[in-house]
Amino acid sequence: MKQLDYTILTRRVNSMRESSGEEMGVPGWLWLCVLLLLGAVCGIAGSSCRFMETLVSQTVYKEVEEINRNPQLLPNLTLGYALADTCLTEGTTLGAALRLVTGKDRVVTGSRLATLPRAHCLGDRQKYPTFFRTVPNDSFQARAMADMLRLFGWTWVGVVAGDEAYGRSGIQHLLKELQNSEVCVAFSEVIPKVNLEKSIPRIVEKLRHSTAKVIVAFAISSDMEALLTEVVRQNITDKQWIASESWIASSLISIPENLPSLKGTIGFALRKANIQGLRSFLTGFQPKDLPSDPFVQEFWELMFGCYFEDGPSPSPSARPQCTGSESLDDVENIYTDVSEPRLTYSVYKSVYAIAYAIHNMLSCQPGDGPFEKGGCPDVTNLQPWQILHYLSTVNFTTPVGEATHYDENGEPPAAYDLINWQVGAQGKVEFVKVGQFDTVDGSHSEFDMDVKKVFWGGGQNEVPVSLCSMPCPPGTWKAVQKGKPICCFDCLLCAEGEISNTTGENVKKTLINLFSQVSPDIADQLATLWTWPIGWVPDSPEMHVPAAA
Repeated sequence: MKQLDYTILTRRVNSMRESSGEEMGVPGWLWLCVLLLLGAVCGIAGSSCRFMETLVSQTVYKEVEEINRNPQLLPNLTLGYALADTCLTEGTTLGAALRLVTGKDRVVTGSRLATLPRAHCLGDRQKYPTFFRTVPNDSFQARAMADMLRLFGWTWVGVVAGDEAYGRSGIQHLLKELQNSEVCVAFSEVIPKVNLEKSIPRIVEKLRHSTAKVIVAFAISSDMEALLTEVVRQNITDKQWIASESWIASSLISIPENLPSLKGTIGFALRKANIQGLRSFLTGFQPKDLPSDPFVQEFWELMFGCYFEDGPSPSPSARPQCTGSESLDDVENIYTDVSEPRLTYSVYKSVYAIAYAIHNMLSCQPGDGPFEKGGCPDVTNLQPWQILHYLSTVNFTTPVGEATHYDENGEPPAAYDLINWQVGAQGKVEFVKVGQFDTVDGSHSEFDMDVKKVFWGGGQNEVPVSLCSMPCPPGTWKAVQKGKPICCFDCLLCAEGEISNTTGENVKKTLINLFSQVSPDIADQLATLWTWPIGWVPDSPEMHVPAAA
């Protein structure tokens, strides 16, 4: 599934313009302007993409309607929204944004609140002073991955990244987190966008022959689909996959055909929460209920395999004509499946963050306001910086008790569920939550995991071992292999007069140099003490070891 990014802006309007065929929406006193990756993406990714986009737009619609019916949140104010197609290009995105926030009506704010853009650089307040997001940036996900690698002693890992900002940035943050640790990278590969016929088999062949049993993959789901198809074809089943948030819950990859190679996969997913009444809302509409939506007919034709006479698609004889009264209750697909409501939960937080910001703005009392001389904003003449202030200070709790607020960089608290792929009913993938990762104050984090619930990669019942070299037994010491990372070493026998009495010891304990600096009598006593059990010292005259000259 393609990445589905969208941005919400806010705009004061008096009335809604006629639809240009590229936009849809509902009028209100204040508009939420939503930029979606609509039609162009679906031409690439197929009907599943259109279903996901409709899922987002319908969720926005539901939450806006819910807010407008709540007299405690925005009394005497109607919230509206508009959605526009970005067509996955910069020029069209800019044009759509300008159409939504310009015209005869006054622009209120340029504040941007996004649910899926996760790049760390977007937290730079010098470059993006009005950018907020409801999902944590990827540096937190990299920290969570590093914590897990260290927790299980996986010191020899393979790394795979997508050839775009998400993959490259994510892996860079992971490697930064692993600096000064004992974790070494066995290999690092980038999934290219071109020449896949040659590059993918080469990458998978390296993966197959690597002694690393743990593979960290930081890439979007479409890139991972190409790689994992080859992994399954080559029947590689002995690896423990660590998935990034983008593909851990992807319906594109979590299919029964991939389970032989991918069962036991572990990854961090966005925190989810069930939105009350969402499924009934999603399945309870018909095209006639949304006459201003230029996308609903295309969605309907894809969903039911039919066509409208005045619809966007040709009318081939092989398809029946749509009646518009078909029931979505009878459909089971990515649109109606709300069992993994991570995306819709992010949409919920986006819309409600703006609603609570407006609520706080309307609740301002002159003299106690946040602006000069305790002033409050003039709601008939709002300024962008005023909305920006209230959005930056918003603080509310979601239905699952998750606090939503922003730090000085527009970043929300990081909250991930740790998901494990297990074999469920009828051989399908079941996403089982086995832990979670949360940041406390931005700099500190908490990582909890129930190891007993985990089904490990390769069908193992125990935690996999991923080491370049096994720990050295007592009586030997580590000698790093020439040209290899510090995780790869040979275990050499201690020479006469040297000792290593702990498994994994990498520092030689020598007595020779110490004994050479003392008298023979004291040296004999030291040698005897070395062989006695720790904590037991015999009665003996006080010994003094002189300092070295």
